[in-house]
Amino acid sequence: MKQCPTCGKDVKWYEGFSDTLNKQGRYCSFACFKGRTVGSLGKTFQNDTEKLQYIFINEDLLVQENKRKQSSAVGWGLFLGFVLGLIFWISLSSWILFFVLLAAPPIVFYYLKEKTIKEIITAADEYREFLIKLEKEIREDILDSFNKRYFSSEQKIEHVSDLVNLINHKKKLNLSDKEGMFLLIQSETEHNLGLFHKEVSQLKDKSAQNLVKILIKLSPETDFDEEESYDDLLNLFTECLQKEKIDYNLDSLKQELLKEYKSLNAKHFEKKLSRNADNKLSVKEIEHLDGFEFEQLIGDLFKKAGYKVRVTKKSGDQGADLIVEKDGVSTAIQTKKYSDSVGNKAVQEIVASMKYYDCDKAMVITTGDFTKSAYELAARNGVKLIDGKELDKLFDEIL
Repeated sequence: MKQCPTCGKDVKWYEGFSDTLNKQGRYCSFACFKGRTVGSLGKTFQNDTEKLQYIFINEDLLVQENKRKQSSAVGWGLFLGFVLGLIFWISLSSWILFFVLLAAPPIVFYYLKEKTIKEIITAADEYREFLIKLEKEIREDILDSFNKRYFSSEQKIEHVSDLVNLINHKKKLNLSDKEGMFLLIQSETEHNLGLFHKEVSQLKDKSAQNLVKILIKLSPETDFDEEESYDDLLNLFTECLQKEKIDYNLDSLKQELLKEYKSLNAKHFEKKLSRNADNKLSVKEIEHLDGFEFEQLIGDLFKKAGYKVRVTKKSGDQGADLIVEKDGVSTAIQTKKYSDSVGNKAVQEIVASMKYYDCDKAMVITTGDFTKSAYELAARNGVKLIDGKELDKLFDEIL
């Protein structure tokens, strides 16, 4: 008895078989060899994990290849069936047998390839389950830190190779960039699901209108005009509603979502039209805005100044409302729609938030003023404070 280096089973080693199939003697039997082969590509693997990884990475290619071969197999099956049917029809003069033989081979060939396609999809799903478990293991240690540092899609794509290299180093794996992006998407999905659960559970009136307001508030960068752009997000949200045992009608949710989104856009545009004659904003003119609308305005202001802007989630934002980035320098910003003076607490929160999001700078912006102690604390911690007068200057310079 000897342990097979590929499948790990204790088997009687057949030297003749291993020499014929592979001179290195890596397989103990044909079943062992077949278990490491994907479709008819003839590619072999050292272990099951390597095989599943290959299928996951090349799933679309493998499915398309087998569908192409499926069509070809059906064609050859029809030809074979016709020949066999013709032979039996000539010898037995049976039309029934002719049509049975004509139909049988293509049907058999079709389902054999269909079975292969299902096996590919099942194998890819099995590897996804492995990645989902891996995401949970590395979320706190690696993924959360990565998401705080690189918040835009462009940044994540740019640095995904570095992330994958770190994961491979720590977990002794051999992941690709595709698997790295899957882990990031899974991490974002789990984060959003947690926020949805928290907000929905605190909602007293769970009407469709209030539910979609939560979805829009927690997804500030999503375009809800096109269903394709928010379809996955809505599916995640309805999953949350099901877990919370909240009755809902999907069509009603979509209608309310579009209605609320258009209403918010209309209000935002109306406020743009209400600017003064020289097309400049001032703090006095935005007194009617609530805190959320003021935050959106500040985000628009930085976008026009050439910054990449990320609106943080409303739950668990750690004190920062916006993260802006330009020329590789990121800044955590807290917005305060106050008429009175802002105190030390805002400065303390933004300092903590700067560290949490791994930002280079911190800033607090208010329509009012700051207390003397807030200015002193900000100076000691390198936090930039922008009061109402400074904000007016920014409006003049940028808008």
